[in-house]
Amino acid sequence: MVRRRGKRSTWHVRGLHTFAMTVCRCSYFFSCSLLIFFSVAPLAIRAEVAREWVSNDGKKLQAAFVRTSEKGVVLRLENNREVNVPLDRLSNNDQKFIRDYKAGLVSRVGVIAPLPEETFPPEDFEVTGGPNTFYTPHFEFTSDREVSKAFIAEAAKIYEGTYEAVKSIPHGLPLSPPGGSKHFRGEFMDDADFQEVVKRSDVSAPTVPTPGSRTRVAGLYRPREQSLLVPYVSLGAKRNGSRVTLRKSSDTSTLVHEITHQVMHDWLPMVPTWFAEGMAEYISAVPSQTGRFEFKNAERGLRERLKEKYGLKSYEIYVANRPSKRLRIDEKVADSEKGPSGLNVFTPGGVGRPAEPGGGWTGSMEDYRDAMLFVYFLMHLDEQSSPGTRVGTYLQAVERGRASSGRVQADIVLFEENRKKYNEEVDRYNNSLVAFKAEVEAYNGRVNEHNRQLAAGVPESERVAVGEIPKEPTPPAELIMPDSIKAASGGAGGLINLTELVWQQSVGELTGGRSGAEIDAAMVKAFAAIGITISYPNQ
Repeated sequence: MVRRRGKRSTWHVRGLHTFAMTVCRCSYFFSCSLLIFFSVAPLAIRAEVAREWVSNDGKKLQAAFVRTSEKGVVLRLENNREVNVPLDRLSNNDQKFIRDYKAGLVSRVGVIAPLPEETFPPEDFEVTGGPNTFYTPHFEFTSDREVSKAFIAEAAKIYEGTYEAVKSIPHGLPLSPPGGSKHFRGEFMDDADFQEVVKRSDVSAPTVPTPGSRTRVAGLYRPREQSLLVPYVSLGAKRNGSRVTLRKSSDTSTLVHEITHQVMHDWLPMVPTWFAEGMAEYISAVPSQTGRFEFKNAERGLRERLKEKYGLKSYEIYVANRPSKRLRIDEKVADSEKGPSGLNVFTPGGVGRPAEPGGGWTGSMEDYRDAMLFVYFLMHLDEQSSPGTRVGTYLQAVERGRASSGRVQADIVLFEENRKKYNEEVDRYNNSLVAFKAEVEAYNGRVNEHNRQLAAGVPESERVAVGEIPKEPTPPAELIMPDSIKAASGGAGGLINLTELVWQQSVGELTGGRSGAEIDAAMVKAFAAIGITISYPNQ
């Protein structure tokens, strides 16, 4: 916004005409308060769906992305061979596609397969590296002590198996390591060092029971570092002489919970807490053994989880959180929970997620339990003919929202660049107005002297020269806020909660057009059919 204020100066030229000139002082008061609750990091590109590529000389090729490389991109051909193609060898359209894809502006929805009965880690995958850093197909592991490849191979079966389990949910989306990396990062350390890190961390993590009715944190996914920290004890590690090995009978369900968070990191800032934790609890409850997950026995796993972790002697839950409370479709948000633009503001652990009014997520055991039950309902009971479809289509909608919000963010970045340039132009304009004011005052002084000399009969040749009329500087062109930013902020600027926008665009895939009361009733009925009783407060 440009404001001008000043005084009006008048002068006469040669006693014949009267001119009016407004002396202006421009002040810059423009404000664009755009608070973004999450950022879309550059995405690693993984081979999911083949597309047609065109070279800069017009040749065409069917291939899929694998990853970016230092000088270009790695593509996988139809014969499964990988080739490295320099970026400048691709057409302008393909180069733009890559830039947009890395910036998160292109939806990554691919071919969708039904939920399998079982998933497995890759067969005979290779472990490379050592002695403190190792690599598997999708993970990089570092250790604070030297460990054998056999140890990493056993641990990696759990990691790679969880990756395959989450990938198998019917969403058709890649699980991409952060920041363009080839691998997700895992770190192993002694338990004492790990517990010190947990104390200093502001990220909450689920606990597992230990002897003496105590609990401990078994793993910690750190979103800022984008790494999963695990103590050896959580893997059931033991020393055999100088070697560290795994007890294959160890309960690694909490580790699976944290791995699920890690491989879903692209979506964590855009989904509500209950969904993120519910998905992690659901995957960790699916019966598994060394990376093999049995979705066909998910009900058995759910029952064991309810009994062993949540202490249910009978399958009766009398005070459960209503799904409608989590979905927020039958209640209004209190004014105190709204941001300046009327959008919810909620950023646990520094990560933006949709607000959950009416009590929200507290991190209690009941919250984890009920989130797991709701996700299980969405995965297996809501559409029994196509397990996982409800969750898969929701994640697709989140992905589309991620791409859409990426465009808004791109517009914000460009707008910020233009705003800075506009500020610089306004500063220059203000400085030129100061000079202009001085020129006007000098000009008016010459006009007054000229008029005085004229009245006194001073010969024209001896009168002061008035000179050219000062030329007022041209103000900068108006700064236009893009329509996308106006729409996202609910007006002409202010708070933008992209996470909330994504939620509003995607929640319909979970509700299926039903009211909250209908979903609450459907969940009670569906669980009753498999012998699990659920009751809500005040019912």
